[in-house]
Amino acid sequence: MHDHVAFVDELVDHELVEDGPVHEMEVGVAADGVKILKPAGGQVVQRNHRVAGIEETLDEMGADEPAAPGDEIFGHCAILRRPRLWKDPASVTPAPRAGRMRMEKILVVAVAVLALAELTVRARASTMPDPPRWSAPEIDYKEAQVERLQARGGASVVFLGSSVIDAAANPTLVASPGAARPPYNAGFGGGSVRMINTWATKVAVPRLKPDVVVLGLASRDLNPNDPEQVRLEQDFVAARAVKELTGRASSLDRAERRLERSSALFKYRSQLRRPQFFANFVGVGHAPRRGSRPATTSDGG
Repeated sequence: MHDHVAFVDELVDHELVEDGPVHEMEVGVAADGVKILKPAGGQVVQRNHRVAGIEETLDEMGADEPAAPGDEIFGHCAILRRPRLWKDPASVTPAPRAGRMRMEKILVVAVAVLALAELTVRARASTMPDPPRWSAPEIDYKEAQVERLQARGGASVVFLGSSVIDAAANPTLVASPGAARPPYNAGFGGGSVRMINTWATKVAVPRLKPDVVVLGLASRDLNPNDPEQVRLEQDFVAARAVKELTGRASSLDRAERRLERSSALFKYRSQLRRPQFFANFVGVGHAPRRGSRPATTSDGG
């Protein structure tokens, strides 16, 4: 009995042997008419015994020697060496966890650094000015004054306008002795009619509830073609306070406000990027701090 299946399996499982170049081959004939490639000048290793002659045909061979099933075919077959085309799965080493462990360490270090930075900024928050709500520091300062006056009952007289009012109006000249509500100069420099209207209707008048409002304007405030005035107005409209007061705050704006209330590091992110405020933070600067008064005129606040 000739086991041809065993022959195919053995070709996969056994390494082939050669001594000569693969491209120099001679053709021989094995049992059952199978052609055998023999390297020229190489030594052919066979199993069990040699074939009487490499050119001997099947008819010239004698009877097969007794052997176990599946072994007979290799008694008349030359074997050539060829490389293995696969790897034993048992020999494959599982991928190490070094990469995952390295990422976990980096994440832990990053969280620790952020936590330390957050605690440090909270401890030094008094050296930083509050994040700007308006387009100019003077308007931020005046809003803080309005809030303090509002807590004390408001103002009896409110002056509104641009720098012509901010620089010229002196509220103390119209103050009544012993009055419970003092007058207040709510003017600010660079204000256009649109800017003054938003400031007056959204902040000064509803919060201070004055008995009298004095409005002062200059010709420049009425000129819509002044490039500098146009730029100031654009900055004013884009300010976060104006967006909130006019209902134009986006979802992103509201999310930022919530983060600022919970994280000092996020709240002062803009100031920490500016050298003069960072110098304050480390204790060597003299930039304006929280609650400091910008360059403005007497406002009676």
